[in-house]
Amino acid sequence: MKDRWVNRARQLPHIDLLTPTDPQRSCAIAAFSVKEKSGKEVADILLKQHNIFTVALDINGTSAVRVTPQLYNTVEQMEKLAGALERFG
Repeated sequence: MKDRWVNRARQLPHIDLLTPTDPQRSCAIAAFSVKEKSGKEVADILLKQHNIFTVALDINGTSAVRVTPQLYNTVEQMEKLAGALERFG
């Protein structure tokens, strides 16, 4: 599920992925930042405008957003997240 949105987000110049891409060093949880926006701003926009729940956090001084898909999330929901991230550009 993570790869569905991460593979698209990786192509976006305004998104910085903060999670390793090596499958042996990652799991379903991933984090990213959006250039010129705080993690809180991004998480608020995702929730209010797209009904996507994420968590804002600080990773070693970088304001970021954590995405934690669950077994009950759908491929369509991951695609919706990727589409929402494209709009930040």
